[in-house]
Amino acid sequence: MCVDSHSSCSYITDPVMAGYTKRAIYCMFYGVSLLEVLRTGSYLYASRKINVSQYSGLAVVAILFLIILARLSSSPWLDYFARDEWMYFGIGVIFLSELSKSTLFFDNFYFNPTILFVISFIGLILVGTLLLMLPRTSLVAPLGFVDALFMSTSAVCITGLTVTDISTNFSLFGQTVILILMQVGGLGIMTFTGFFGYFFSGGFSYKNQLMFGEILGQNKLNSVINTLLTIISITLLFELIGAAFIFFSVKESLFDNVGERVFFSIFHSVSSFCNAGFTTMSGGISNEAFRFNYSFQMVLAFIFILGGMGFGTVYNFYTYIRTQVQGLIKAVIQKKHFVHKAQSFSFNTKFIVLCNVVVMVLATISYYLMEQRHSLMQEGNSWRMDNSLFYG
Repeated sequence: MCVDSHSSCSYITDPVMAGYTKRAIYCMFYGVSLLEVLRTGSYLYASRKINVSQYSGLAVVAILFLIILARLSSSPWLDYFARDEWMYFGIGVIFLSELSKSTLFFDNFYFNPTILFVISFIGLILVGTLLLMLPRTSLVAPLGFVDALFMSTSAVCITGLTVTDISTNFSLFGQTVILILMQVGGLGIMTFTGFFGYFFSGGFSYKNQLMFGEILGQNKLNSVINTLLTIISITLLFELIGAAFIFFSVKESLFDNVGERVFFSIFHSVSSFCNAGFTTMSGGISNEAFRFNYSFQMVLAFIFILGGMGFGTVYNFYTYIRTQVQGLIKAVIQKKHFVHKAQSFSFNTKFIVLCNVVVMVLATISYYLMEQRHSLMQEGNSWRMDNSLFYG
């Protein structure tokens, strides 16, 4: 809360009113959390089974339980989740779940999918602009409308351009807003709204399936839901794997607690996979704490490459890995004969991978030859090619 009467953040200047507002938010959080737990428990007790919408309810309850446990516990492992920002996040999750259960209002009107796609991006940019203008977003200099609009547009359109240093001027809330805008913009707002609509409401209406079929380019209605869930789940899976590699490639001493290290890993995994270019490192990759961390740079480079190849190629890799794992399980555990497919990768995947390899090899060699007596002079001889690969 802003309580300084001379401050420019201008939304609550009375300390007494700020205290009342803070207590009201606390009461709202614990109240809606209790209602969510009671409703989810009642649904489970009444139905005696778990469906898609109840899985979403359990996920929301788990998030709320983690936040409440962190606020009531004195464990240093949970300090990161005891911040007020996570309480606001919990309220936002409940609001999102309730909004999604209304089937995204698509049953009440119809837009041409192309027009709806454009409107959704404009709406996301405007919402992001309003969030980035909030005083809680920044720590030093609040963003004006034009700056916030620029930052929101840059995040949604994953260009990576900024008007301020995210690492020093943005709070955890502001960095989280950028993270969400990158993720939603990278995959498409309609993909995400469709996913949440299905996840929280437990299904799609016939009109919803028609609309998302046109957006996703699917002619068969029965494949719309599978395509939507596959896009989201595969993307989140590879981003999670990338975050895990980043987590173990950075030094623990650079962070105050595990929560900050986890957030750092997730933020840069999403930014890399979406090819957004945003970072919470002051000065970017040239920061002294990360400049010579070549394992960290290689992880980022491969996430960039994988995300840049497109969903079709990523999905082809996923199916190949899944098939090999299933074959290994059958051969080793079940003692069954595994039949390998003659064509594991499609022609499109092979062509994209070949083009990427050629471009990366040429760019790496060119950068190495042109910069080995300049910017690479400060690097260790054994790591010059690694550095060239990252920048090339």
